[in-house]
Amino acid sequence: MNELVDKYGTKADFIYMYVIDPHPKTDPSPYSGADWEPSNYSKYRQPRTYDERVREAKAMKSGKSLSEQVSVFVDDLRPHNTTMKGDNPVWCRWGPAPNAGWLIRPNGTVALAQAWFNATGMDVLLAEITTEKAAGPSLLVQV
Repeated sequence: MNELVDKYGTKADFIYMYVIDPHPKTDPSPYSGADWEPSNYSKYRQPRTYDERVREAKAMKSGKSLSEQVSVFVDDLRPHNTTMKGDNPVWCRWGPAPNAGWLIRPNGTVALAQAWFNATGMDVLLAEITTEKAAGPSLLVQV
């Protein structure tokens, strides 16, 4: 995503949505229910509360893996949220995937939805959208 931010940062907004961990350190995968042995993908257990998830998102952001221009949003967890049994409303509504991406046009329509984020595909469409007359800023969201 950082390469896209460098290229389109003045023409688009970039959001990283911190959702359920697909590869928690010692907890089962939310996709298979199986433990990851060994889990080299994450340093953390699956957060059980919103505050735990916020702490992990802050640690990820401070680790400098994302450009400063990327806003990090955190999907909700109990007890903070009471909808959808309190857990993961964005992940549940936008498609439970470990690395999805969406490109949203300035008018709010989805220009591209990817089950697995692909920067090349996003780049092609971002180039097209950002050169449209009076397009306004686009929004790229990675989950």
